[in-house]
Amino acid sequence: MRGLEDDSPLKPPLKRDRTVHGYKYIDLRKLDVSVSELESSDLPMDWILRVLCDNSIQDHHWQQVARQINRYAKTNPRGSGLLKASLLIAAALREVERHKARKLEDLLQVNIKNIPLLADAYDDLEARVGKRTVYRSVMRAFDAIRIEVDSDIDHFLQDCEEDELQDLLPVIYRARNTAEIDLALSAIAQSKDVRLPNL
Repeated sequence: MRGLEDDSPLKPPLKRDRTVHGYKYIDLRKLDVSVSELESSDLPMDWILRVLCDNSIQDHHWQQVARQINRYAKTNPRGSGLLKASLLIAAALREVERHKARKLEDLLQVNIKNIPLLADAYDDLEARVGKRTVYRSVMRAFDAIRIEVDSDIDHFLQDCEEDELQDLLPVIYRARNTAEIDLALSAIAQSKDVRLPNL
């Protein structure tokens, strides 16, 4: 646990009565120093904070927190829906795969479809994961045919839609020369008003 330090970019909030409240954790990425405290805390938000911020989290940790929240909700039903939603939001922020999030839904007895904001977050997450997967396939295709992609084209590919990348993939594998790939890339770039260098 770290106290508030003078060089911290976080400034303690000042209340109207001039009372200053410090932060218990300054850098949540370095939360590993307090993981045991968060796990043993009586406060459900500490359990959620642990799975949200600790980089060593595995699937069973998410399920453990879901069970803890369920036990807590039995004795403290008020606000339990918010706690359950908070855990699912944390899972979305950490990009927990959808099938694993469904396991959390089942444990918490919550249907994400009943929480539109959360359902949208998972739809966006699935789209990003799908796009990232196709982007990696495109980059592997370039590696397979021994074409080095410069940073401008790499950034452009990262910004492309999943279907554009899907259409580009067979072009890369079938191309007899880089001009054919350049032609396909420039067609996508023109639709976005972007100029790309040749491969």
